[in-house]
Amino acid sequence: MKSSEPTGRADAPEVVVERLDRAHHDCSRFSCGKAPLDHYLRETVERDQDERTAVAYVLVDKDQPAKFRRVIGYFTLNSFAFPKKQARRRDQDRNLGRYNPVPAVLLGRLALDEAFQGRGLGSVLVVSALTQVLTLSEQLGTAVVVVHAIDDEAASFYEHQGFMRFRDEPRHLYYPLATFAAALAPTE
Repeated sequence: MKSSEPTGRADAPEVVVERLDRAHHDCSRFSCGKAPLDHYLRETVERDQDERTAVAYVLVDKDQPAKFRRVIGYFTLNSFAFPKKQARRRDQDRNLGRYNPVPAVLLGRLALDEAFQGRGLGSVLVVSALTQVLTLSEQLGTAVVVVHAIDDEAASFYEHQGFMRFRDEPRHLYYPLATFAAALAPTE
């Protein structure tokens, strides 16, 4: 699946999000500044995809030749569920549905190459991930997207993107799909 993502910044490349395919994507130069995220992309993601425990999407410059594009960012999606009591009280009934545990999708990993940070591309990755999940939710019930931030800096980034912290785990955050869908809805 491909989707063009306008960045809105003059210093950012025109990008496209694609499903990771080692035959077409160069992961060897990827470096986000967090060794576990770099290692995952280079060494582990293929195994997870083969085992069907994660699906990886990559952000690439759409002006590069399609045969072997450099990966400048990535995210993974996994199935997930969590106890409703972990969410904020105001969301428990309003945005998370009736089921307990709450059906969710885990935005398992998200990273952007250091050379491309500060250009608004992290937001492009988040919006693309949320859009993928919103599309998926039309075929498979899911109420929310969850992230487990690698550190406090990442947790702050997700909060800036609209995610809310779980009540009992400050580095675990969630974003109700109803909230995201409402933000996408045209205003009259």
